[in-house]
Amino acid sequence: MRGVIAATLVAGVVIAVVARRRAGSRRTESAEPIATATSNAALQWDSLVTPAFTLYAQRGGYAADRLPELRSEVDSAITHALEILGEPGYRAHLRVFYVRSREDVKAVTGMAGMGITRAAYNAVVLVAADTSRPAHRHEVMHAVSLRLWGQPGATPGDPREPSNAAVFYRGGWLREGLATTADKGCVPWSVRGIAAQMVAENERIPLDTLTAAFYQKDGLSAYLQGGSLVQFLLLAYGRDRFKRLWHLGADSIAAVYGKPSATIEAEWLGWLKATPEAERPPSLAAVRGPGCK
Repeated sequence: MRGVIAATLVAGVVIAVVARRRAGSRRTESAEPIATATSNAALQWDSLVTPAFTLYAQRGGYAADRLPELRSEVDSAITHALEILGEPGYRAHLRVFYVRSREDVKAVTGMAGMGITRAAYNAVVLVAADTSRPAHRHEVMHAVSLRLWGQPGATPGDPREPSNAAVFYRGGWLREGLATTADKGCVPWSVRGIAAQMVAENERIPLDTLTAAFYQKDGLSAYLQGGSLVQFLLLAYGRDRFKRLWHLGADSIAAVYGKPSATIEAEWLGWLKATPEAERPPSLAAVRGPGCK
């Protein structure tokens, strides 16, 4: 995770999350309004409960009449995330909140955006509208990966943002790249294809910059190139090594893969250059301008 606007990959999600991170709004658990979202008198919800998750739709919103359809999409997103991670199951009961606008996302999470995951609360908040289908696969992957594996480079299994800001920010391309990998791409172009076009048009972000300054770069470029790097590592070296890299942190590429990071970077670029033409947009303007159809 679709609709014309939402099929623009994670563009709306990218903008929302990058804006949140650049603003430095890493919140403490006690300050999270999502902790009391279901009891907030200003928010009215319709709900659908399943054994694995509960859906909350803002009353009168787009999602309220579509909960059975959205149930299928969330179920598929969880299954897809587990397949990518190679994990057998997800025992935590996920809560997915559907709201009408970015401003309503802020009312629930304290931060405006098209989609935000608060993994410590096992909650996802998504805008659902007739022009903006919710990015289930991206945000559900955040919830599943962070709950099962923890934050990159931090305590395994702890979904909370690490108190050390440097650890959090240096985990950016791993965390967001994995979520981007879970999405479908910018139909008809793949994550790999758009990243390959970025390289062709000299918009490549070097690996050391992805690690050191992920959230300081253009959101679309950072997320797509980070996503393509995660795809490459999973395809070329498998889940076990990627999971080890996740736990040790992005600075541990050489130790995990037994090669200098420059060699891994060269292999990744070679893989991008070999991307089939059918997966690539004719230009980046086709992605950044009118969006995907």
